Amino acid sequence: MGLHSTRKYRNGFDRDFASYDASTIFYNPGGVSFLDEKWSFSGGLSLIMARVTFQGKDVNYQTHLEHEINTPFYFYASYKATDKLSIGFAVNTPYGNRLSWG
Repeated sequence: MGLHSTRKYRNGFDRDFASYDASTIFYNPGGVSFLDEKWSFSGGLSLIMARVTFQGKDVNYQTHLEHEINTPFYFYASYKATDKLSIGFAVNTPYGNRLSWG
């Protein structure tokens, strides 16, 4: 399940093989050739700040995550040069969350 397109999210991830926009590069790079538009762009950014505390069950021990702001992002672009040639470009941080226990 991927959240690299709001259109896929809206459709309940029913067809990850379908080509709606440039985000198809993430799961199905060949799907870029089935896009109707000459140019297609898709991008997004998330801001994550995890606040977690761990406390041992039988011991008096407690530790916290260091509070850091994480920014996983993605950007996809595709260009349909001809009916038989499409070009895609992808930049993403699919696991862009880092955790550090203090």
